[in-house]
Amino acid sequence: MAMAALLSGCEQKPASEAPPPAPVATPTVASTPEPSPAAIANPVAEDMGEGVTAWTLVAGRGPAVAEGLRPYLRIDIRDAAGATVWKGEFSFLVGSGQGFPGLDRGIRGMMPGEKRRIEIPAAQSFGMPREGEAPAEPTAVTAEVELIELETPTEPGTP
Repeated sequence: MAMAALLSGCEQKPASEAPPPAPVATPTVASTPEPSPAAIANPVAEDMGEGVTAWTLVAGRGPAVAEGLRPYLRIDIRDAAGATVWKGEFSFLVGSGQGFPGLDRGIRGMMPGEKRRIEIPAAQSFGMPREGEAPAEPTAVTAEVELIELETPTEPGTP
């Protein structure tokens, strides 16, 4: 009865007229999306300088290839007709002149696991020696390159 007396002075609205409950905000978490095959389905050409062009086909992760580092690469080099010129694994010290100039340029910025297609003009390429002959004139090539591993230098005196 005491409750009825308290409520008698209050105006009550039927449930259908009651205001809807306030929406509850759900927190959103910002995240960086993982690279997906769709993100690289249409690779964009990147000018690497001196006529070298690269397309990233598969994204990688980790430190990027730079001068003074030693990348371990899986390479398939083809001539303009699509014939394999050289295929295998290769490693060199970037910026040392050990690799041919177009390859040195084309792999800079790659990360472990990354795959690129690199078009290398004759001026940045190499001539393949034939048995018993001098090296041939450099020719334009296309290289499919995968960065398997990247060796970073250690400081003197560290294991």
